[in-house]
Amino acid sequence: MAENLYSVDRYSDLVYRHNGFSSTILSSFSTPSGLPWGCSWDGTDAYTSDYGTQWIYHHSGFSTATIDIIHAPVVTPYGIKMKEGDLHSGDGGTGNIYKHSGFSTTIQDSFNTASLYGLSFLGNDVLHRSYPTIWRHSGFTSTITDSFQTPNSSGGSVAWDGVDTCESDSASDRAYKHDGFSSTVTDSFSTPALTPAGMDWYVIPVAMAMVMSVV
Repeated sequence: MAENLYSVDRYSDLVYRHNGFSSTILSSFSTPSGLPWGCSWDGTDAYTSDYGTQWIYHHSGFSTATIDIIHAPVVTPYGIKMKEGDLHSGDGGTGNIYKHSGFSTTIQDSFNTASLYGLSFLGNDVLHRSYPTIWRHSGFTSTITDSFQTPNSSGGSVAWDGVDTCESDSASDRAYKHDGFSSTVTDSFSTPALTPAGMDWYVIPVAMAMVMSVV
């Protein structure tokens, strides 16, 4: 069960909260630095990464204000994802994907991919975006279980909304929704600015969704 799409743009330096999967923007805020790439939302707070400063930011709610800042493990922090209280980050230079201990520089685990632009999870399986392929891993390992080619011509992001794969393309300035984990595009829209980078969906945990449905 997912709520709204979150995205960040390298041209406008803004993080956007969309109305579902649409071009309608509910709210936005400016990133702390000028070269943002990754963004994530944990249901309470936003997170962004900047490949100019190599910083990863923990924001207060959905705002520019920061609670904490850490240095990325390497120099090109592209995709980031908060999952079950732990930060996961991907480096565009090395292709490494890291599992952090909470929001800290301490690394619990890592593995290497050939190249990386975006990072997400399908359940417990890592999804990563290279150019022009989206890959599904077996858990948090380098083992690939599935992949598909995107229709796009440049690097972008990837996000899982609980049912479908979403991605952005910085050449066409569009966001795309795929049917499940497949190359079939079911929907798309023009992004708010010129260079879409990271995106994320917050998928509400099953137990929480059940409680919400009872209430």
